Amino acid sequence: MRGTLFSGWGNRRTEVDWNAPDHRSLAMMEANLFKFSEAKGRAEVLLLNRLLIDKEKNEIRSESDFINQAKKINSAFNETYLATERDFAIATGQNSARYLEFMAEKNQIGHWEYQTIGDDHVRDEHATLDGRVFSFDDVAARRLWPPNGYKCRCEGIQSVGKPGDKLMSGKDALPIAFPTTKQMEMFGINRADTGVVFRENQMYLGTLKDADGKTSVGKKINDYSFVDYGLKKLKDLRDSLKPIKLDATITPGNVGELFKENAGKRLMGFEDYLKRKLILTQDNFINHIKGDVYIKQNRHQIFAHVSDILENPSEVYLRINSKTKAEQVRYIRFYKDRTIIVDADITNEGLEIKTWYENKVDDAIRGGLLIK
Repeated sequence: MRGTLFSGWGNRRTEVDWNAPDHRSLAMMEANLFKFSEAKGRAEVLLLNRLLIDKEKNEIRSESDFINQAKKINSAFNETYLATERDFAIATGQNSARYLEFMAEKNQIGHWEYQTIGDDHVRDEHATLDGRVFSFDDVAARRLWPPNGYKCRCEGIQSVGKPGDKLMSGKDALPIAFPTTKQMEMFGINRADTGVVFRENQMYLGTLKDADGKTSVGKKINDYSFVDYGLKKLKDLRDSLKPIKLDATITPGNVGELFKENAGKRLMGFEDYLKRKLILTQDNFINHIKGDVYIKQNRHQIFAHVSDILENPSEVYLRINSKTKAEQVRYIRFYKDRTIIVDADITNEGLEIKTWYENKVDDAIRGGLLIK
């Protein structure tokens, strides 16, 4: 699913500036997809568990009946639903990338036009909006930016010239695009602005009940550990690893020379194993290398390995930063003699490196949704 989002975004994902809004939106959407996949998996297991008992007969299902019923659920979740979700993720990526590009140019071209594909499969409410023009400064109208439903093939295009009688307000258009409360709740948002692909009410579990009749919400993502994914303990991995090499010539002073001016900020740019863009501000860097404590921890020398750890991590987890409550991507690299962590929060700037350090508690830090 993540790959479909990336493919929809296209080359813009890797070509725009390090601190472009695209990277924040992409990071948030990717985190959203990981949580969506976890919820979908739990929902499928919950439905399969329910099949064990035939409620009409009040008895345990036969093996053949269970298998036949399970195949139907498996087909729905992993073929029918998956195809729809894939198309929606691609459409979200394509339209979000285009929206952010147009927003960057709105001082030159201030209006956009709603456009359908023009065939007989277009929804009536979308056809009504076809050709209508909206201002990029109209916040309500931004919520109309496609996709506006599963299998929606609409798009927004820049509109040059005077809009004339084609101009419409978002306030008037929203009830047309989303005539029911459910449609408004599921699709009446701008996904590029909010960083959402699937909303909470599209994540399966919110509509499913467990055996006690309570809504099934599953584990919190920080409650997952490496054990849930069948991974080995670190003590069983160490012998096959190489030790880290720290460069004693690196000092807090000369590392700081690597920061460059970018859009009024001093920052350094990085890429990870999927060419996600990350940034580190100079202020945060300085806070991590000054003082006797950080120097004793060799933060400045460990920093020389941050780029390699991002590009070649041993494990990567999506989790929640316990202090800031922000969604966080944790990169872990195992060496023979130690483990190094790089934590990056999803902030208004995108994926922002917040800290890097040597781990002292080994397996305890291997938690969250495993994404690599």
